[in-house]
Amino acid sequence: MNFINTAVLKKIPLKTIFIVLVGIGVTAGSVGQLQTWVDTHQEKVKVPVVKQKVTQYSMIGPGMIEMQDKLKLAADPYAVKTLQEIEGKVAVTDLIPGEQIRPDKLANTDILLQPGEAFVTVRIEKPEQALAGQIRANSIVNVMWTAGPNSPSSVLAEKARVMSLMDEGLKPVHTASVFQGVVTNATGQAPIPKYVMLKVKERESYEFTRPLTGGFILLSEVSKGVQTPVPPAQNGEATPTTQQGNQPPDSQNNTPGATPNMSDQPQPQP
Repeated sequence: MNFINTAVLKKIPLKTIFIVLVGIGVTAGSVGQLQTWVDTHQEKVKVPVVKQKVTQYSMIGPGMIEMQDKLKLAADPYAVKTLQEIEGKVAVTDLIPGEQIRPDKLANTDILLQPGEAFVTVRIEKPEQALAGQIRANSIVNVMWTAGPNSPSSVLAEKARVMSLMDEGLKPVHTASVFQGVVTNATGQAPIPKYVMLKVKERESYEFTRPLTGGFILLSEVSKGVQTPVPPAQNGEATPTTQQGNQPPDSQNNTPGATPNMSDQPQPQP
């Protein structure tokens, strides 16, 4: 048997044997690198994961979220890392079991409806605002209405909070999925926001019957620290700088308690 093997080896060119040996060495090195990569990326980390479904606008309490071991490669780098950052917050959208939670899906309890507040839903006339991230969940916006492009606008609500963006079927649209659709040019794959739910003051909600007659809704993001100007008077109500009843100015001595100018009054004849 040894004679046969030796005879076979003598027939193999030395160059071929050299190539085979080099190939074995390269393969061994590749296997070593692969093992190093696997060891690195198979490392497990603990991340918060949704344990039971959390419905939209529900407060997240103890037991709804749990820490689970995930492969480091499978852990969302943008997700929240600790339970303390999640519990006590409100879910902006439905949270599905097994989901890792990103910060834009959480909000403080001030998004919950309080006495004197109301929810309204309006159509977005400029979807590019949402696509560019100007209008997103938790944004603070002023809401304007105009009858046409060249018509004056009137204020419907000031400092309204954006609760969620929704598609044509009124299903919540996640901001990240919208952004991803724009970046990847995946037309038709990422839902485009068509509607926005707003939290406004209850007295302001009555103004939203006006768009039913037509016209356009305009949203303008309010920058933090910027004072919102006082809107003009509505329905005949006077603004702080307007006097009621067309009273003449004080300079004409017609203010309450002022002495009238007798030079303009008829004088009694002697």
